[in-house]
This record gives sequence, structure tokens and C-alpha cells, in this order.
Amino acid sequence: MLTDWPDSSKLLLNADLHHITVMCARDNSEKLTNAAFQDAIKELYEKKDGLNEWQLRLLEWYILELRAGAWEKWISKASFEHDFYNNSINIEELRHNNDGLAKTLGYASVSEHRLANKMASSPDTVRSFIQALERRIRPVFMDRMEAWRDFAQQKLFMSGDLLPHDLFYVCPKEAEAHYDVNTLNLMNHFPFWPTFNNATTLLNQLFNIEFTDITNSGLERAHPDAKIFSVKDNKDGTHLGRLYLDPYARENKHSGWNTLLARTAAPERGLDKIVYLIGSVVPPVHDAPSLLHYEQLQDFLFQLGKVVQLLVSRSPYRDISIPWAPFYASDWDAADMFPVFCQFFVTKPGLLQALSSPDYKSSAPLSYEQAECASLALSRGTLFDTYRTLFWADFDLTLFEMEERKQKFWLDLYREMHKEYFP
Repeated sequence: MLTDWPDSSKLLLNADLHHITVMCARDNSEKLTNAAFQDAIKELYEKKDGLNEWQLRLLEWYILELRAGAWEKWISKASFEHDFYNNSINIEELRHNNDGLAKTLGYASVSEHRLANKMASSPDTVRSFIQALERRIRPVFMDRMEAWRDFAQQKLFMSGDLLPHDLFYVCPKEAEAHYDVNTLNLMNHFPFWPTFNNATTLLNQLFNIEFTDITNSGLERAHPDAKIFSVKDNKDGTHLGRLYLDPYARENKHSGWNTLLARTAAPERGLDKIVYLIGSVVPPVHDAPSLLHYEQLQDFLFQLGKVVQLLVSRSPYRDISIPWAPFYASDWDAADMFPVFCQFFVTKPGLLQALSSPDYKSSAPLSYEQAECASLALSRGTLFDTYRTLFWADFDLTLFEMEERKQKFWLDLYREMHKEYFP
């Protein structure tokens, strides 16, 4: 110990206990952040069927600690916990600058200024929309908390109240269990290239847009895995442009999904439009195809929606081909409307079934009942994230609705609203 307890004061004893807590936390943190330890936990979790009840509890405790640590690092970025990266000064400076600009232009608040040339047109319209959503979602969220708590206690060996870092994990897991959906088995129905072909067939049926593979026509590609498609409007036969699709992750390639307008059409120069769709799907391994997890499937559909958005735009100018956030002159509040529409295919059983292929292992097709359960599970599993997004929208509007920014410090407002949304 740091002091001789029999001769120490209460103050020194408390100091000792504090240091003991810190040392234990540090030791525990070093273990949890060790890559070998994390790999061992993952391996144990994959083979957990042979573990007894106490071993399972210990395993879930470690996983919970890993989730909590990851969550804390995420939400504390640029916060008061990191003096060097404290973002509070920047937030208040932005509020000050935006408020000054709005007042100079004759607007009562920042929100009134920013919404003046948008579809919503005024803060009152946005406020009415948020309130309508809140009235519908909040009772469902509060009611669902009980289901999440029961599931966490019975299946995940978690006791006590659920915290935000728990809900990110528990919510989708409870939804999958509720509808008896195994998302890893679901992946077997979504190999990348057949899913792409099914998705473009759906787009052809819905919007009369045809994708034709012209990969072997002699055009240059960045990598042999990439494919090139010619896209036309079947209504009048108009050539809309070409899509260069590079789906697989590989070394020295930027991770994540992205859609880029590489070139606008210039008929007078004999140039057509070119759009790049860059993915990060795990490439095929041996005889196994490249399979899409449902989150990757949603990412892919969102980006495919962006591809169509860029291709059907008749604007000859790049800057107004689609709305570009955050430029003030663009109506970018609808920039994601069509991509999200395509992303919602996974929530409609008939469309999800149409996107699927026979299980690559068993060759069994995805039945409508299976597709319905998967769609319902995916919808149910997004409740916490939807409610959290609603909170951020409400907070953002409330913060910038103030006609005088000194009415309330942003962090005080955040704490008040967070307590209201997450009692």
C-alpha cells in the first residue's frame, strides 16, 4: 500500500482506495485493449456452445466491457475529457459566427436562415415534423425498453438498467431473436454479383433503366475485378452513361463505399457520362463467393441509388448534377432521398426476396416467409438508432432556433434534452 493504514488519516485512506481503483482500472484496460486478448474473446464467443453458465457470464462481461470502452471512446471524441481536442470552443465559435451572419442578413435565428431556401422553408415546419415523429416513436421506444431488458437478462446474462452502449448491441440482437433470424445464414442468399444483377433488374422494372455489361468491350479498367456497365433509359433509348463498378476490398484501396461523378456528358466532344461506384466487399475466397452482410447490402443499395441519381441527371454542369452538401445554394436536404428509397428495399419482403439468390451452400431459395421475418427484424432492430437520430435532430433545431445564442450553453441544453429523451 501507499501508506501505513493503522497510522493514516481518513483522507489518506480514501486516497489509497482511489489509487487502488485507478490501478485496477488501468490493468483491466490494458488487458481489454490487448489484441491477443480480444482475438481470444472472439474465438471463445464463436465456440461458446461448450461453456458452462459462469464461463458464459464471464465471456459476456468481457464483451460488455469491450463495447463500453468502444462506446466511451466514440462519444468522448473532441469532448471535455480530452483537453487538447476539446471541441466546445469550436462549437460556440460556430454558433457565434452563424448567428452573426443570420442577423446581418435579417433573419431572427440561424435555423430560419438555413431553412429559408430549403423545402421545409421554416423552423416551424421542421418542428412540427419532429414533434409528430416524437409522439409516435417515444411510446414505442419506452415500451420496447422492457423487451430489451428482458432479452439482455435472459440471453446475454446482463443485469440492471441498459445503458446506451448496451442498446446499440442489444436492440438488433433482440430483433433477430424475436423473428428467429440468423443474419450470418442470411448472407448466403446475397452473393455480390448476383445481388447486383437482381438489383439492376428491379431498377429496370421500376424505372425502365437498363444496365448492360460491357466489361469485355476493350475499355480500360483500374483492376481486373472491376466491371463496366452501359446504362440507358428504355423509354426513349437515351444512353445515360457508363458505370465503373469496383466492389472488392484490397490492399492500398480506400475502404468504405463511395459513388463519384467522374465525368459529365459532353456530346459535342463525343464524351458520355461516367460514374464510379467503389465498394469494400470481402473478395471471394476459394470456392466461396463474396457475400453481403445485411449492413453491406444496405450500403450497396444506398450507393446504387446515388449511381442512378447521377446517371439520370440531365444537368450539363457537375456542381448542380445533384445537391452537394453542405453548400448553401443547393437544395441538399433531399440529396439522400432516392438512395434511402433504394436502401429501404430490404424492409419490403417482396423486394428483399427479389434481391436474393438461392443459398450458395444448400441451393434453397429464400422463401417469402423468411424474407418477411428478415425484413421485420431489420426494421425492428433500427428503433434505437432511429430514436437517437430523432434526439439529435431535435437538439440541433433547438440549439439553432435560439434568437439569442447566450440564452443557453450548448452542453446544458444537451444534458436537459438527453435526460428527457433517455430518462
